Amino acid sequence: MQQNLKSAFTKGVCFLLLATIFALIYTQAPLYSSNQNLYFLYGLAKAGYSHLSADWLANTTDPVPFFSLLVRAIVSLPNGEIAFYLIYALLQGIYLVSLLGIVLKLFHIEPISTDWQALLGKKESAHPEQAVRALIVLVMILLLHSAALRFALSKSLGEEWVFLFEGGVAFQRILGLVLQPSVFAVFLVSSIYFGIQRRYMYAILCAALAATFHPTYLLAAGLLIMVWNIQQWQENQVNCPSTCSFSHWKSRLAAIIVSVVCLAPTVILTASHFLGTPASEAQAAQSILVNFRFPHHAIPSEWWNSSVIVQLMLCTAALWIIRRDRLFSIMAILFFATISLTLLHIITHSTTLALLFPWRLSILLVPLSSSLFSIAVFDYFWKKIKITIQQLRLIAVTCFILIAILLGIGIMRIKLDFERKLAADDLPVALYAKQTLPSNSLILIPPKLEDFRINSGFPIYVDFKSHPYRSDEVLEWYRRIKLANRFYNKYNCQIFQQIIKEGITHLVVPKAHHFNCTEPTKEIYSDASYVLFVIVK
Repeated sequence: MQQNLKSAFTKGVCFLLLATIFALIYTQAPLYSSNQNLYFLYGLAKAGYSHLSADWLANTTDPVPFFSLLVRAIVSLPNGEIAFYLIYALLQGIYLVSLLGIVLKLFHIEPISTDWQALLGKKESAHPEQAVRALIVLVMILLLHSAALRFALSKSLGEEWVFLFEGGVAFQRILGLVLQPSVFAVFLVSSIYFGIQRRYMYAILCAALAATFHPTYLLAAGLLIMVWNIQQWQENQVNCPSTCSFSHWKSRLAAIIVSVVCLAPTVILTASHFLGTPASEAQAAQSILVNFRFPHHAIPSEWWNSSVIVQLMLCTAALWIIRRDRLFSIMAILFFATISLTLLHIITHSTTLALLFPWRLSILLVPLSSSLFSIAVFDYFWKKIKITIQQLRLIAVTCFILIAILLGIGIMRIKLDFERKLAADDLPVALYAKQTLPSNSLILIPPKLEDFRINSGFPIYVDFKSHPYRSDEVLEWYRRIKLANRFYNKYNCQIFQQIIKEGITHLVVPKAHHFNCTEPTKEIYSDASYVLFVIVK
């Protein structure tokens, strides 16, 4: 018992250490950046954060209710915002350990080796190279996911190459730079890790957990769960070909029931976004999302580029490398589904299929493939050479130095991101609004100011980044966006009078633009970038 506790403690410490190292090397952006402005809104509003409960968008249908429950619970805690960073670091650790576990198992490398004692001169061992081999694999995965490599790729090849080795196509990836529902795709990697070890119930639960936090992963989760159920059924048939015992039938039935129960709520919730409304309305809403809001995610011609070709080559090479391993069937199914459904969308131009994002399966394929390919190349040459114990020690020291360099660059990147956040040109006017405006304020802002709502804590009329998903609410969001854009594009005073009738109490205008709709407004704040007006009634 004591030995088991000691082992569990050691593994826990190792996990936390790896999670910390990976989180600092990969980095994360400051809170309330990018997609957090949408996905944190519902939880913040329900937790009573400032005046957000009165925001129109905060009262639309929540697309990620389980994530919002998490946000609501954490933000209610003292210093809860720190917990968001820690949760993301833990998710990054789960991703690293899962990916590392898959690779080490495939190449038959021991994840924890006592051969370290041989390297330190404390013990003789027949295979001290195993420890260094595992360390090199870790360093290679850290490098492929490092902020340092992303910076080098952006400067040498361009922005479209930044996430070449760890991101999918269509500007989608598992680990964004902020905590958001999509990050829970780390459990899809965990699902593959458990699946290849034949721990099918854990694999099913992990896949379902990813889809629960982000319904976009329903397709990926559904495919993985299908694979695990089929593989479990086939293995039971082999072990018990004629008359299976009750325990075999019970395990099969339990896996199927768990699969259905875990996925059903997410399927029903997602379907409700577009079902129950007129077909024409649902089609119009889908078209707005696909063609207006995120064509870079939903239209292949928008995201197809030369970096995608390289990623396809990586995936093909990885499939060849693992062709004799049981991981092959999983990756082959994901690869086939990605290619076939993408081609089907190109042929049919179906907006419904576009919103399923079948190419998002690449967020699993690409990091797995790049890791497998690079480590297969390393492993091939490693087996060709004979290395002395002194050389192994030198390699180990070099690996630790490289980790230290990646850590330093990552920490520097985090520091720069926080400085950039504090230097944002719209932050001063947002903070002024937060400190001085009355609680019943509704602010019209330029639609590009995606951080303003949460920075100020006040309801805004609309912005481009944050949007609902239910059909009728998408149409209302689109109406508001068009109205706001028409005003800010030409500062049309007639449009401004129309917006005022919708309850606007304050107005933010870029200082560089000439705003001549002086009636009925009064300037109450001005800085180098923006002017804040109050509507005088």
